[in-house]
Amino acid sequence: MARAAELQRYVKSIDVPVYESPTAEHRRFKLLIERDISGTKAVAFGEFILPPKQGQPHAKAFPQTEKVFYVLSGRGKIVVDNVDHGIEQGMALYVAPGEAHAFVNTGNEELRLLWFESPPQCEVGGYMPQAQGWKLIEGG
Repeated sequence: MARAAELQRYVKSIDVPVYESPTAEHRRFKLLIERDISGTKAVAFGEFILPPKQGQPHAKAFPQTEKVFYVLSGRGKIVVDNVDHGIEQGMALYVAPGEAHAFVNTGNEELRLLWFESPPQCEVGGYMPQAQGWKLIEGG
């Protein structure tokens, strides 16, 4: 029993499935920590990958959720409430509840970000991309 709890609470990124969006920009994400996998109650954490010269199709706002992003590699911009902000490797970003935001990769390499949110934007089971048409491309 303790072993199962350990596997849910401690993960290696390399062991986590990667999902790709069904939309034209083919963004990808890994869900590392979330209530459905790790039993957290008020946080979610993962990795977001956006291919070169691609952007999210539209900005989204989450009225109750605070978000923090950290740029692992690449460069681009985050559009927050219709205002562009340049981003690059090593930057940390904060998005307040209710702020509509989207990412655009302006560079020639992948834009890779870690993200953390509280409380999670999705209801229990809401991150399960298979139900949303996302494609499993690695792991699983």
